[in-house]
Amino acid sequence: VADSDRDAHEGIARLRAGFTEQRGDHSRANHRSEVPARVWLLLGGNGPPMSREPRLPPLEPGEQPLWLFLVLALLNIVDSFNLNVVWPMLPFMVEGYGVAKDEEDLGAWVGVAGAAVSIGQLISAYAWGALSDVIGRRPVMLVGMFTSTFTAIIFGTSTTYAQCVAGRFLSGLLNGNAGVVKTYVGEVTQKSQQAKAFSLFALCFGLASCVAPAVGGFLQKPADRWPGTFAGTPFETYPYLLPMSCAAALTTLGFIVGYLFVPETASQWRRMRRRRFMSPMQPSSSVGYEMVRTPKKAGGHGDRDGDGDG
Repeated sequence: VADSDRDAHEGIARLRAGFTEQRGDHSRANHRSEVPARVWLLLGGNGPPMSREPRLPPLEPGEQPLWLFLVLALLNIVDSFNLNVVWPMLPFMVEGYGVAKDEEDLGAWVGVAGAAVSIGQLISAYAWGALSDVIGRRPVMLVGMFTSTFTAIIFGTSTTYAQCVAGRFLSGLLNGNAGVVKTYVGEVTQKSQQAKAFSLFALCFGLASCVAPAVGGFLQKPADRWPGTFAGTPFETYPYLLPMSCAAALTTLGFIVGYLFVPETASQWRRMRRRRFMSPMQPSSSVGYEMVRTPKKAGGHGDRDGDGDG
């Protein structure tokens, strides 16, 4: 009898331990799912992620209107503008910081500051692409616009060489739109339209590359050029803030336009629904699981990645 009671107590203890561990696993799973949910709600989702339709209907591949390409081209213009607006200012900024011993040494310091943005892009480009496969193309593009606004202000208010380099580095590290925008275009257009779309992007990038240095050179040190207007203002304290404020305004415009008019791609939306952000199966209630499936449309273009549900 004693042995039976001992076995019973041990069995009950094992059941309690298993229940506690299972409850802890569910708690950790719910905590992990809160992060995509917060991102989803912040960037325009309507309700919990994947539980309802998004605010903007996902965009199916096909012949797209010109205005959509112009909106996407604006995102490309922003990247080009932020990349090139600093070139007329950098030599004067670095010289003012006093880090270069002589003129021969100045070029090296300017080169490091100029290359910082490309180093940031090199480090984060793959990560941004992978993140866009998880949370969608649209949120990544919006985050890139949002962060570019702040990195432009950081660079424009630089008072030390370290802050100058940090501003440029962060502008490349925190913006992955260079690759994600092209992926977006490839997922929403037919092959017959892609040549025109990518040509428009290249044209806008070149146009911004021409305009941005002129803006940076013309608007730098405005208190010296127009003392009656800018003397005694923050633009005198930070002589390179005005052109970078123009860059920040452009990125803010890109964020607003993208938020209002650029939907998620339909193929990426279907992939996210199947994965449910975390795994192919997600608890739908206290008991059981559900698998989200999206049937193919007859005669439609289908997913670009070829992983449709047959």
